[in-house]
Amino acid sequence: LLDGTGKSKVGYRKIMCCGKQALEDGFEYFWVDTCCIDKSSSAELSEAINSMWRWYSHSHICYAYLNDVYAGIDGLRLDSAVAASEWFKRGWTLQELLAPLSLKLYNESWEHIGTRASLAFTISRATGIGTQFLHGGHEALWQASIAMRMSWASSRLTTRLEDQAYCLLGIFDINMPLLYGEGRRAFQRLQEEIIKRSDDQSIFAFPRIQSNDTGGIFASSPGEFRYCRNIVQNFDYAPVKPYAVTNRGLQIEFPLQKDGGELYARLNCRFSSELLSSLAIPLVHIDQDQYERDRGMVRAFGNDDWYSTVVRPMYIRLLPSDHNGTSALNDQSCIVQTLPRGFYISEGYPKRSWAPMTRVFTPMPDNSSQLDTSKHGIIVVRSLGSHYFRFMVFPRTKRHFRQGDFDARLLPEDYGNSDVADIYSQWTSKDLSKLPRTRISEMGVIILRATPMVVSRKIITRIDIAIKDKSFSHSREALERGRAVCHLTGHVVTIIL
Repeated sequence: LLDGTGKSKVGYRKIMCCGKQALEDGFEYFWVDTCCIDKSSSAELSEAINSMWRWYSHSHICYAYLNDVYAGIDGLRLDSAVAASEWFKRGWTLQELLAPLSLKLYNESWEHIGTRASLAFTISRATGIGTQFLHGGHEALWQASIAMRMSWASSRLTTRLEDQAYCLLGIFDINMPLLYGEGRRAFQRLQEEIIKRSDDQSIFAFPRIQSNDTGGIFASSPGEFRYCRNIVQNFDYAPVKPYAVTNRGLQIEFPLQKDGGELYARLNCRFSSELLSSLAIPLVHIDQDQYERDRGMVRAFGNDDWYSTVVRPMYIRLLPSDHNGTSALNDQSCIVQTLPRGFYISEGYPKRSWAPMTRVFTPMPDNSSQLDTSKHGIIVVRSLGSHYFRFMVFPRTKRHFRQGDFDARLLPEDYGNSDVADIYSQWTSKDLSKLPRTRISEMGVIILRATPMVVSRKIITRIDIAIKDKSFSHSREALERGRAVCHLTGHVVTIIL
């Protein structure tokens, strides 16, 4: 700016016009984010990002330069151009829109096109932010629920993934270190900081509809809050006990109830149009006092529906189980102990039940049907070449123990490259006991053995897989014929292999 060498740069005209406008408005100094932050200094960048909301809110006036709104248009054309401007789609401009007490907007020729207040209806239509938050002052803003504020950022874009979280620090009155390179962990840290300062449980009220599997209690990005702009805090909800993040997950107490076989936890928030209701999120009970957020929408229940419910302390996982891993050998679980040489397990389904590192299948409860299909699983075994086979684990109908032991049977080969989820849905309602434990294939004779045992007072099923050469099938057939003869004649024969 001082030596005139920056005239060809994109932001030069904006800076010059801003200075001229500030002079006309009677100001001695102005600040521009384009050139007033030394981004080469991590310390200065961190201070600026953590202070930006305060700087904007303490300013006398702010100017917004909409360089894609052309001069010479007015009326409905101007409203449409303003609503379509990229300025309303960037993550960092959200606090520039909301923090200042006074905001003027200018087009690409630096002509004044209106103020935030005069264009409130146009801006509200473009951003989903209610007009009551666009007239200056922060009283209404701080009363907006966390979910509602998150929804304002749900469709905004940032260049860096971490900035999805960092651009929201001021909107939630949060200060935290910047760690570029942490990826999605930044948004999780933001949510952890928010719950330290607020007991507004609408932070958990996002629908989990982007995944077929369960997940953590925290959202993975602001995008998951896109349908939360009408969520408000309940005004008649009793104070909640403190909750906190621990190494076992979020430690919290929730009222629980079942509806249609699904388990729901009550939150202290509601839809704005339903005064006498509370929202609830679906949970899956994993083991003892540990739960996980289930897929699906949040539900609105009448407040009367909760009078007879019990408040239960629990831990809810922060991350999906395929990140946390269900590696512990829990009661009523399966472990694939041995595999043929040159083979590995490429997939376990449902993913939330499968821990690939330890080859442990831990069923997730699902009380939505009499046949508990959540206790079924498909495991895909592949060779280092192109061969593979699938088998299914499921609760035994004739149990060695009262409950908890599993059987394993081979699935037909004629599914080709069908999606494992489709195969799962076809077989969970069928009689799996009719499927074979052994099969002759081009790899050899595939043999499954499921052995129930008690380990540390837990019922565990050990699954061993072997592939024998095809000559083994003849001795196997003779063995089965011998067993049939013994059964008919009443003889008891002990066979040692």
